[in-house]
Amino acid sequence: MHGYSLQIQGMTCGGCAASVQRKLDALEDIVSCEVNFATETARIESQEALKPKQLINWIRSFGFSIQTDHQRFQATDDRFDQASLDLILSTHPEVVSYQINNPFKNSRLHHIAGCQ
Repeated sequence: MHGYSLQIQGMTCGGCAASVQRKLDALEDIVSCEVNFATETARIESQEALKPKQLINWIRSFGFSIQTDHQRFQATDDRFDQASLDLILSTHPEVVSYQINNPFKNSRLHHIAGCQ
């Protein structure tokens, strides 16, 4: 079982949360979900791993958005391994997109905030 905790933006009332929950419950890939208007969160469980972009697209199709975070990392020594970093970021379940800059030994990533 795979669990996801998402921060949903744009819900203005309990009806919005109920609508998101109904729509998520109707999706074949979702085993269970709970949407909370007060905390602006959705807790989703699925049998199979879901890709972050899939979660984002579903919520967007309902008229809302998912809070995402951006981070930048700078290597502090010469052990910057682009191939290893690429493998980690390309398979990490929270990462939506990333960019690796080998000459400057840094990377930027965009990930779903609070996704577990």
